[in-house]
Amino acid sequence: PGDPHPYRVERITPSALALRPPDFLKDFASVFLLNVPSLPDAEWNRLSLYVHQGGGLVVALGNRIDRANYNSAIAAKLLPAVPAQEKPKWGEIAFVVADAAHPILSRFPKEIAENLASVLVYRHAVVTPATGTRTILEYQNKAPALLERAFAGPKTGRVLLWTTPLSRKPVLNALEDPEAWNEFPADGERFWSFIEIMDRTVPYLAGVADRQLNYEAGSHVSLPLDPNNRFTTFTVQGPDPKQTDRLTEPGTKETLEIEPPAQLGQWTVTASRPDGLSKVYGFSVNAPQAELLLSPLEPRELEALFGGKDRYQLADTPEALKQVVQTARVGHEVFPWMMLLILALVTAENYLANRFYRERPAASGQAVVA
Repeated sequence: PGDPHPYRVERITPSALALRPPDFLKDFASVFLLNVPSLPDAEWNRLSLYVHQGGGLVVALGNRIDRANYNSAIAAKLLPAVPAQEKPKWGEIAFVVADAAHPILSRFPKEIAENLASVLVYRHAVVTPATGTRTILEYQNKAPALLERAFAGPKTGRVLLWTTPLSRKPVLNALEDPEAWNEFPADGERFWSFIEIMDRTVPYLAGVADRQLNYEAGSHVSLPLDPNNRFTTFTVQGPDPKQTDRLTEPGTKETLEIEPPAQLGQWTVTASRPDGLSKVYGFSVNAPQAELLLSPLEPRELEALFGGKDRYQLADTPEALKQVVQTARVGHEVFPWMMLLILALVTAENYLANRFYRERPAASGQAVVA
């Protein structure tokens, strides 16, 4: 039940973004530009304002981008690097971790480095980094793969730039297809580092990497609020839009305490105050981790759990499980055995009757002459 996705994603084209109000991005934790061909100056300016106000931006270069547009003056002031005019480099190379202490890599630095070393990259953009950028990942040829640029303010804004797309085109011969750039988002089992990095990117850009935004069902929620704005009214809405709660908290608190939500999924909290200023917060409610524990139990643990070894049965195949369930619900079928027993008794009785109680034939009489 509930929403299984940890993030609420809204997809929008550049033309549709141009029709939105100027403050459209203010409630988004981060914005991703995924191989976007170009943006007008007005939209670059919107993104720049969003970042300077503490927003997070991810830009992934690819085969569709207009290098001249990404080299414009307003784009160059925002991006960690601008693409050079030369064609993308191609070959079979892999990622190398350049900054293992970065927050999006620091949870599993060694494991991520090993996994990224097996990711094939066929093409990457050649870029010229801006002054003061931070290189997080690079390629085996020492070219930058992931760069960061930070903008100081009341809340630090950040821009991450990938020099290869965050998408994969499956082809037979990647080196001959100009749209096939890498194998990074192949699947979560082989290259799980993609999921880990993306999962750490959004909280990092939102400035909540160290805050708890995921809670187990039945736990109290302590939601951090913006200390610069004293909100007085909070509307809490769960996955079901028909169910909303209205809370009122003193304006001096920096956290909002919410009673344990029961429904799994995405929850939103709209904070407002009398002058009309509002802000949207969010958190996720997940199933308790204990319900996801799949470690096998020892026989003694099963006996303690069910109260004895005769109180449970084990099945290792679907057929055996079906038989065990049927036996537990219906019991063993004894009618055929009873009929067989009755037949045996009747047969034995008939045999014994014929053996011991059959009539003897009468003796034939003969006349005796004296």
